[in-house]
Amino acid sequence: MGHTKDSTAAIRAHMNHKLSLTEPSRDLLSSLEKDAPNSDDATFAYAFALTRSTVKEERGYALKMLEGLLDGEYDHQTDCVYGMAVAYYLNGMFADARAKCEAILRSEPDNSNAEELHLACVHSQDERKRKEDIAVGGGVALAGIGLAVGLLGMVLGGKR
Repeated sequence: MGHTKDSTAAIRAHMNHKLSLTEPSRDLLSSLEKDAPNSDDATFAYAFALTRSTVKEERGYALKMLEGLLDGEYDHQTDCVYGMAVAYYLNGMFADARAKCEAILRSEPDNSNAEELHLACVHSQDERKRKEDIAVGGGVALAGIGLAVGLLGMVLGGKR
C-alpha cells in the first residue's frame, strides 16, 4: 500500500490524537498497579496502560515489564510488542518503534494498529531527518558566510 508524504503526515496526526485520547488516569494506573503482581494478565494491563502515560519514566518502566512478559513467554506476544512500539514512539525513539511494528507486520500483515503506527514512525523519522538536514545546511551556510567575511577582512585589511 503506497502512501504519499501528505497521507503519512495525516496518519501521524491521527495516531498522535488517538494516543492522546488513551492517556491513563492516575486512578486507573493506581488500581492496575495494585493488581499487577497477581498475574501476568494484570501485569500486562498495567504495563500496557503505562505505555500511554504522559511520564517518560513510566513508559520506560512499561518497556521493562513488557520485555519481562515476552521473556516469560506470555501468551499475548503481539500485544506486548505493540505496547513496546507505542512506548518507543511516545519516547521519540522512532527507529525502535518502527522495528517493533515491522516485527508485528511480518507475522500479521493485516494488523492495522501496527501499520498505522509504522507509518507514523516513518513520517516522524522523515521529519527528524529533514530538520537535521536543515540544521546542518544552516551551519554550513553560516560557516561559509564567516569564511567570506574573514577573507574580505583580510583583503581589505591588506590594501591599507
